[in-house]
Amino acid sequence: MKFLFTIALFLQFAQAQQFGWVRVAKLGNQFTNLNAVEFVDSLHGWTAQGGSAIYRTTDGGNNWLAYAASPMGVNSISMLDTLNGWCVGSQASTGKIIRTTNGGLTWAEQRVVNNRSYNGTSSQTRLKNITAGSTLNFFPDTGKLVRTINGGTTWNEQTLADSIGALYQVQFIDSLHGWILAGVSGWTQSGILRTSDGGTTWHLFRAVRGFQSFSFIDTLHGWAVNLNTPTYSYATTDGGVTWTLQGRIYDPMWDDLHPSAISFVDSLYGWAYGNMFYQGDLAAAIFRTTDGGLSWSPELQGGRARGVVGMMLDRYHGWAVGTGGSVFAYRLITGVPERVERIPKTFALRQNYPNPFNSTTSIEFDLTQRSYVMISVHDINGREVRQLVHAELQAGAYRVSFDAHSLASGLYYYSLKTDSFSQTKSMLLIK
Repeated sequence: MKFLFTIALFLQFAQAQQFGWVRVAKLGNQFTNLNAVEFVDSLHGWTAQGGSAIYRTTDGGNNWLAYAASPMGVNSISMLDTLNGWCVGSQASTGKIIRTTNGGLTWAEQRVVNNRSYNGTSSQTRLKNITAGSTLNFFPDTGKLVRTINGGTTWNEQTLADSIGALYQVQFIDSLHGWILAGVSGWTQSGILRTSDGGTTWHLFRAVRGFQSFSFIDTLHGWAVNLNTPTYSYATTDGGVTWTLQGRIYDPMWDDLHPSAISFVDSLYGWAYGNMFYQGDLAAAIFRTTDGGLSWSPELQGGRARGVVGMMLDRYHGWAVGTGGSVFAYRLITGVPERVERIPKTFALRQNYPNPFNSTTSIEFDLTQRSYVMISVHDINGREVRQLVHAELQAGAYRVSFDAHSLASGLYYYSLKTDSFSQTKSMLLIK
């Protein structure tokens, strides 16, 4: 009974919190395009800039290190654990598969083939990988699957079915059950390939035309999203054999989502990533559903990126990457800024009050123009402990509350960052 009571308290606490997307890092420069992201737990993750570098984080996305990799446009990263995984893509008309056994510090080329493009990959064991792609400049029957069962020493290539033009996303939920998104020549619809024996045999099923991405949570239940507007989500309860229309993913004031990825964590909660026309420009967008795809609401629009791809580990941990080197994390947001009756004369971060404080304090800041604002709190070791504000705000004076009940007594630093201003101050928590 005590164990069940503890779980109930945790769920009640989690549901009472406000979670949202926070830009935690910017990699490279405005021309850096991140188009793949992979996390194996809440700390260890990887993302890639096409043709330049593969980045690794060990602190949940706040800090990243770049490691040289084989020059190619990276399409997919699949890590088995914190050390072992594969990365696939293409360079011009050459398909490439590279592997790491040290968490991404170094990558070794394992397969380099002309007239190939590798689009999706799944690392199943340290010895087994399945990668999907296509043959370039040939038509039809150009979809190709390559497999290794000896860690990449040798690869076996096969065509899975007639008239498959290309193979894209790959997902396995265990050692036996997996799916591949396929483009099928001569069909008015896309196709879903399914295996129940670890990839030895595959069965092809029709899907809705224009499927862009899918996400399965078990052997029967999955969701997908179509690329062409109007944008809808679809659900299957028979492992991908049939699909049912769910809800439209759009902002009625602006545009439909132009999706790049979809990620479900259970039968209710799912996220869709991509871009949309928003406030007069092409902007990054993330939508969330809490009813299994029947209805969708925006969680991120804009955010200094023009498009994102993403993934979720569970309801409370997720990441998205996109143009301009932007990295977003799904984080607990405790503060909601309120307007203060004061006319700001300059950008400013004011001293918190009271200080020292016992558990709660207020922080005020001034903006002289509309700005993208981030206010974060760090401990004395530089680790981020809370993100208080992550939003675009109009010019004005604001106040935000900081609740430190869960933190230990000590010295903390809080920072205000905008596109043109940055300032840090300290505060003392005494319990």
